[in-house]
Amino acid sequence: MDFNIHVIPDPVNFGLQLLATIILFMVVRHFLYQPVSNLIAKRKEIIAANLAAAEEQKAEISKIKSGYEAEIVEAQTKAKEIVDDSRKQGEDLKQQIVEQAHLEAKQIKDRAAKDIEREKEQAQREMKDQIAQVSMLVASKLIQKNLDNQVQENLIDQFIDEVGGSQWQN
Repeated sequence: MDFNIHVIPDPVNFGLQLLATIILFMVVRHFLYQPVSNLIAKRKEIIAANLAAAEEQKAEISKIKSGYEAEIVEAQTKAKEIVDDSRKQGEDLKQQIVEQAHLEAKQIKDRAAKDIEREKEQAQREMKDQIAQVSMLVASKLIQKNLDNQVQENLIDQFIDEVGGSQWQN
């Protein structure tokens, strides 16, 4: 077995390998490196554009969110105002109903007082009529046909006037 170990490489082989490596490097650089570099640069631009768009969308979403939150606060405020207005209208309506009930009660009392006064006056008239009839009977019995009709009517009228002018007491 013969093993030859060469520590120094063969200059021809070394030169050919070095030349092949350089040519391969140039070919790879020309055909692969530039397109891959361009592809990576385009990819970086796309990523940067996507990040910028994402930031814009985030800002827009934040703006929309703020708008919605403001609308929610406004809607809550309007709802509270509506509830307060409804409550106030209810209280006003309650007050109106109470006032109307008081007014109707007063009107009923006034009508009742007028009815009572009318009944009282009617009772007084009836009483006067009855007294006049009784006094005519008494007077006719006392006079017993001594007076004529004209004198009798004058006496009755005078008696009614005197009785009518006095106050009746209950």
